[in-house]
Amino acid sequence: MALREVCQLGIHFALTGNMDKKHLLLVDNDKNLLNTFAFLLKAAGYKVTTAINGQDALKTISAGSIDLLITDIRMSGLSGQKLIDELNRFGAKIPVVVITGFENHKLTAELKRKGCAAYFEKPFNEEVFVRCIGSILEKSAHGSCGGNDV
Repeated sequence: MALREVCQLGIHFALTGNMDKKHLLLVDNDKNLLNTFAFLLKAAGYKVTTAINGQDALKTISAGSIDLLITDIRMSGLSGQKLIDELNRFGAKIPVVVITGFENHKLTAELKRKGCAAYFEKPFNEEVFVRCIGSILEKSAHGSCGGNDV
């Protein structure tokens, strides 16, 4: 998605009243991807906090109100899967979207069992990604967003 399209998407959200500043936590150990995704989601009207690993994500979650977690799977220290396990262990009701650099049917089944709302294999269509986030938030993590549902 080009910068112009990102800005148009942000303007669309502003004009349609979808800019309610939901708070997203974005977790990825690749700082370039983290910054790119954060820029995209902020342009779409979301408040975005970033973390470079699962440990930092847990600290952020425990310190404040997060409406949705977007996490990579493969990270050093506390992986995305272990982060999801910790959230489930503590009974956190935060919708989770997984972004991953590889597709694995066993992983997909495991994520579904753990209650993940959706997954995206990198690289992915940014517009579909942003719309999926909006759909998940609207449906309080009980709905689907089409195409990449877990």
